[in-house]
Amino acid sequence: MELQSYLDRINYRGPLEPTFDTLCAIHAAHLQSIAYENLDIHLGNEVSIEFAQIVDKIIHRQRGGWCFEMNSLLAWALTDLGYSVALLGAAVGRQEGDDSTHLNHLILRVDINEPEQPYLADVGFGNGFLLPLPLAQGTYSQEFIQHELTVKNSENSRGWCSYRNVNDNFGFDFTLQPRTINEFADQCHRLQTSPESGFVKATVCQIFQEKDHISLRGVVLKEMRSTNTTKREIDSLAEYSNLLTDTFGLKLTQPEIEQLWSIVLEQHQAWVAAGRP
Repeated sequence: MELQSYLDRINYRGPLEPTFDTLCAIHAAHLQSIAYENLDIHLGNEVSIEFAQIVDKIIHRQRGGWCFEMNSLLAWALTDLGYSVALLGAAVGRQEGDDSTHLNHLILRVDINEPEQPYLADVGFGNGFLLPLPLAQGTYSQEFIQHELTVKNSENSRGWCSYRNVNDNFGFDFTLQPRTINEFADQCHRLQTSPESGFVKATVCQIFQEKDHISLRGVVLKEMRSTNTTKREIDSLAEYSNLLTDTFGLKLTQPEIEQLWSIVLEQHQAWVAAGRP
């Protein structure tokens, strides 16, 4: 029952056999239907790693989520369809000798039989890859965006890898050690409560529209398309509301939207007053 609800949520009507084509189609459908977003943090709501709460939020209440929610949901759905799936721990923004970013991102390894190749799946990075990447060193082009995966030898057999979006040079590093969702609990708490967390400092919504990528950080809307990339500021509650509900497909109440608009507008005005670009 819940699996069908998930497939309905991502508007997927294709084959369900655990093949490479099905994996790609579900991965893309998720990213084109469910927005990456952190709005609950700014609404004063706890973001949970409890699976029942993730299902209720994303499937039943038609909200989006971040990596711990989005990739947990995808991992469950793929496992139910017959794929072999492992949770992997990643670190975004790791600095030399700094362990504060350890496990601040959750990604997935998906193994299929034909072709016999492990794949990296990630619907919780916001501006990552639309289709799964082979877990092998290389540069992979998906439409007008390039992704690079580096695999290095390490002293243990689990390996060490790094991923980056070549277009904006942003990515993460990770190992192939399988994880449990509870291992991400500390980072899930820190990222939504620490004043130093980027998720606390600003709201963010991101979604793919077909092959285009749309993001809204605070009041700044960025649209990256095959022909060009544009960026502009949203200057009215009405447009902000339409973006959240129509472009990003989020079910929010009008008081919630008004609360968020007040927050992002105040943050943006403080940013401009400080003379930041």
